[in-house]
Amino acid sequence: MLKGFLEKLAIFGELWSFFKVRKKWWLFPVVLLLVLFGMLIVFAEWSALGPFIYTIF
Repeated sequence: MLKGFLEKLAIFGELWSFFKVRKKWWLFPVVLLLVLFGMLIVFAEWSALGPFIYTIF
């Protein structure tokens, strides 16, 4: 189980190496914003904050 979890986290290492090698630093804020919005949606579905967050959008 731990091996599968670590393999899923390997995508972050590959993204970091992509940014470093290709010098595409402007993509980092875009990816970070997408991850934050994704986490917001996931946590909003689990909690009582869902109705309040959906009214924002």
